[in-house]
Amino acid sequence: MLRSMAIICLLSAFIILPVDGVRTHIVDDDDFAQFSTIGEAVTAASDGDTILVKPGTYQEEVVLEKALTIMVPPGESEPSLLDGSGLTVGIKVLADGCTIEGLTISNYQGPGIYLASNGNTVRKNQFYDDLLGIFLKESSENVLDRNQEWRSQETGIALWQGSNGNRITGNDARGCIIGILLSDVADNVVTDSLSRGCVLGLNLTGSQGNEISGYQVLDGYIGMMILEAEGNSFNGCQIINNTEGLIIAAGSATSLMNSIISDIGSVAISMTDSIGCQILNNRIERCEGGFDIGYSSGNRLEGNNLTDVTFGLYIDGPSEESFDNEIGQSNQIDGVPIIYSYGESDQVVRGIEASHITLAYCRNCTVEENVITNDLIMLFGCSEGRIAGNIIESCIGGIRLQDSWDNLLAGNAAKDNFGTGLFLNNSSYNQVEENNLSENGINGIALIYNSNNNAIVSNVIDANREAGIRMNYSDGNTIEANDIGQNLMRGLWMEASDENTVTENTISKSPMGAYLYNCSKNEIFHNNFLENADQAMDQLGENSWDMGNVTGGNYWSDHSCKGDPCLGLPRLIKGPAIDGHPFSTMDAWEQPKASSAGPE
Repeated sequence: MLRSMAIICLLSAFIILPVDGVRTHIVDDDDFAQFSTIGEAVTAASDGDTILVKPGTYQEEVVLEKALTIMVPPGESEPSLLDGSGLTVGIKVLADGCTIEGLTISNYQGPGIYLASNGNTVRKNQFYDDLLGIFLKESSENVLDRNQEWRSQETGIALWQGSNGNRITGNDARGCIIGILLSDVADNVVTDSLSRGCVLGLNLTGSQGNEISGYQVLDGYIGMMILEAEGNSFNGCQIINNTEGLIIAAGSATSLMNSIISDIGSVAISMTDSIGCQILNNRIERCEGGFDIGYSSGNRLEGNNLTDVTFGLYIDGPSEESFDNEIGQSNQIDGVPIIYSYGESDQVVRGIEASHITLAYCRNCTVEENVITNDLIMLFGCSEGRIAGNIIESCIGGIRLQDSWDNLLAGNAAKDNFGTGLFLNNSSYNQVEENNLSENGINGIALIYNSNNNAIVSNVIDANREAGIRMNYSDGNTIEANDIGQNLMRGLWMEASDENTVTENTISKSPMGAYLYNCSKNEIFHNNFLENADQAMDQLGENSWDMGNVTGGNYWSDHSCKGDPCLGLPRLIKGPAIDGHPFSTMDAWEQPKASSAGPE
C-alpha cells in the first residue's frame, strides 16, 4: 500500500508541475487519485493533456470536446473498465486529435466509442457486449489500431456516412453481428484485421475506393458482402469456414486478388448485377460452389485455382449482356482448365480435358470428343452447333442448353452425374441422338418450359434417380426409338406438354412406365412397355394411345391378346385412358404385314 501511495503521489506531481503546459491527470475509483471519475478529469483538463485511468470500474458516459489522451497507466495488468449498464455511449469524441488507448468498455446500449471528429487514434481497447464497439460518423483521418470487439450486438467497427480516409489495422471482432461495416464512405484502408464467428464478417455498402488487405473472416455465416459499391479492392484476404464466401451485389470495379476462400458451405464468390470486376489469382478450396455469376457483365476472371469444389462456374442472366465476361483458361478446377467462350462463331473445342465448358451466344461451334472432369457443358443462346462424342461422368451435371436452337447433340456419354444428364430449357429444334444418359442423380433428359420441336432419338436412358425423360410445358417434340429402362421413379414423365409424338421406345422396369398429367394431343404408339410396376397413367388429358386398327397402339408385357394389332381386347390405362389396339408381340409393328391375297 505504501508503494502504491508513493507511485500515485509521484504521478500526481505531473498535475502540479506541468511541462510546456501539458498536464497528466490520474483517475482512480478507489479515491487515491485526484479524480474518481473520468468525466471529472475531462472537465479539469485542457487541450493536449493526458488522463491516466487506473484499474477499476467506471460507470459513466464521457464526452470529449478537447484534444485529450485517455489511457491506462503503463504496467497495469488489471482492466480499467467503463461499465455501460443502463447507459448509451461510452466515450463520445467531438474534438479532433484525441487518443483513447487500453480501456475496457462494456455493456453500452450504443457504441463503446463514438467518433464524430477527425484525426483521432483509438488503440488497444477491448469492447464486450456493447451494441457497437467503435462507431464513426462523418469522422475522417482516424487510426483504429489493435482493438478487440467481442460480442457486439450489432457491429464491431462501423464507419458511417462520410467517414473517409481512416486507417483500420490489426483489429479483432468476434461474435458480432457484423465484424466491420463501411457504409457510404470512401478511401479507407483496412489491414490485417480479423473477424471470427460473426454473422457477416465485412459489409461494404454504397462506398468507394476502399482498400482491404490481409483481412481474415473465420467461422461465420457470410464472409464479406459488397453492395452498391464502386472501385473497392481486396488483396491477400482469407474467408475460411463460413456458410457463404464473398457476395458482390450491384457492385462495379471491385477487385479481389491473391486471396484464399476455403471451406464454404455454399458459394465462394457470388456476383449479381455487377460490372467491371477483377477476380485474379485467388485460391478457392473445399467449397460447394466456386463462382456463381448472374446479371453481370464486363468482369474478368484470371488465374483462379479451384480445388475440391462441387461446381466451379455457373453464369446466368436474362440477356446476352449477362454473358459478356472474360474468363480465361488460366482459371482451373483441380488443375484442369475452365473453357469459356462468348460471342464466337465457328469455334472448335476438340479432344481436350476440361473441368467446365460454356459457350454463350456462339454460332456454328463444335465441342467434340472432350472429357469434362468437374462441371458440365453449357450452351446459352447458341445455334447450329455440334456437341458430339464428349464424356461427362461423375460431374455436377451433363449437358445443359438454355435458349439454344438447331444444335446437334450426338454420341455423348453423360452418366453418373449429380444432376440431369441432358437439360433443355427454352431450347427448340435440337437433334438429340445416340447419347448415353444414364445413372444420373435427377433425370436422364429434361425438356423444360418451351423446349419445343426437338427430336430425341435412339438414346440409352437408364437407371436415373428420377425419370428417364422429364417434360414440362414443352410441345411438339419427337421421342423415338429410345431405350428407357430401370429409372427409379418414372420412365417417361410428362406434365402440361402437348402434341408430342412418343413412338418405338422401350420403356421398362420402372415403378411407373409413362406418366402424363394435364397433357393433350400427344400420340403414344408403337412402344414396348415392359415389366414396369405401373405401366402407365394418363390424368386430366386427352391423348392417343393407339393410331387405329391398322397402325395400332403399344405392346404391354402384362396384357395378353391376339393379333398385331389386337382387335378385340383393349388395354386399359389408369387415369383413365385406353390403348384400343395393343400388340400381342414386342416390336410387331416392325414386321412386314402378311399378304391377304390368295395364290395366283
